[in-house]
Amino acid sequence: TAIQTARSTNNLLQASADIGQVLSKLLKLSDILPKSIELIQDRFDFYHVQVFLVDETGKNARLAASTGAVGQKLFERQHSLSVGSQSVIGQVTLKGQAVVARAGNNESVHRRNEFLPDTAVEAAFPLRIGDLVIGALDLQSKLPDAFSPDDTPIFQSLADHLAIAIDNARLFEETERQLAENRQLIDQTQKTAEEVARLNQRLTGRFWADYL
Repeated sequence: TAIQTARSTNNLLQASADIGQVLSKLLKLSDILPKSIELIQDRFDFYHVQVFLVDETGKNARLAASTGAVGQKLFERQHSLSVGSQSVIGQVTLKGQAVVARAGNNESVHRRNEFLPDTAVEAAFPLRIGDLVIGALDLQSKLPDAFSPDDTPIFQSLADHLAIAIDNARLFEETERQLAENRQLIDQTQKTAEEVARLNQRLTGRFWADYL
């Protein structure tokens, strides 16, 4: 009914907002990625949740986080998909648009994963910073009717929250790295200055000794 649909939509919106609020407080990528997939799987009761990030070459979307024992296996195998490949992740990272693919559909870009045999629907949403696609949020469900058209904007909003958190974490880590390099440079400069001062003292002492 319309009331049930409204309640369901409100629940999705509230869960998405709650997750976004948690992610906004995390600063490190190593915290954001596992926490995000854990929260999403728990709040929405998905079969499997993954995050792919596009590498520096822009050619591959590499698995960055994945839930459960299956996720650990895929992570250990350094699972990745080519940007633009005939796969859900490949198409999302190429076009920057959400894709919902149902298993068993010959026209679907869903590629069956041997570790996830019960996937009925796979939906992926681009992680975007402006016009740049930095990755994809991949959600998989056992329910054939999962991901209605009304749900898509909600999950895209969640993906947008995640993308901002990832970008902020990268900026934070880059700033920390630059600060560490600057501190190291300052230390080296101070040591060099002290060495120059000691050398000047020795040279000055030798000069006066020779003069006298």
